[in-house]
Amino acid sequence: MADSGIGLGRDGDEAYMDVVLDEFNVRRFLPADCPECRKDGHITGLIGYFLERDANVRVGMYSSWYDSVLATTFLQVPGAQFADGLDAQSQALHDAWPDRFRRFIADGNQHTSLLGDPTGIIGSDLGAVELPDGALARLLGGDLLIRGLVATQVGDVTMAAWLKGLVENDLNVWVDLQAERGPPPESAPTEDSPEE
Repeated sequence: MADSGIGLGRDGDEAYMDVVLDEFNVRRFLPADCPECRKDGHITGLIGYFLERDANVRVGMYSSWYDSVLATTFLQVPGAQFADGLDAQSQALHDAWPDRFRRFIADGNQHTSLLGDPTGIIGSDLGAVELPDGALARLLGGDLLIRGLVATQVGDVTMAAWLKGLVENDLNVWVDLQAERGPPPESAPTEDSPEE
């Protein structure tokens, strides 16, 4: 289950992905025989690598079209650019493995559906979490939206029901779901934002 992350980077920016791979020390997990794992600024090819080699692998992916944590804080790209990349990268995986790669994409800027209240993991002092410059101001200024399994929905399907369908291999419940993409939410101003 990929909850708010399938390896999106900045489209065409392989140098940025190099920074991510080194920062999180994940380069060691990329198979040597997988040139497609790291392509066009993304590492979504890693999911395809495993789907291609193991018929028992199934991948569920959750995201929102304008995930504020990924788009604004980490990738530092406009929401529409993030949504376009999410659409293109996840659609390619779904087209290749429609029965084993399925998406649950909500509208809006929500980050994560499995976490619920992050303070249970990182504590209540959000200022102690290491983030890029200006990120905490953006998050606390309204960009951070985290919901749990029951509150996260696409149509009348909750993430809880969809995830249960994935676990139980119930292909009538675990379907490819994408909310209609609305306009990008306005981001909270940051220290680097020009004043209006």
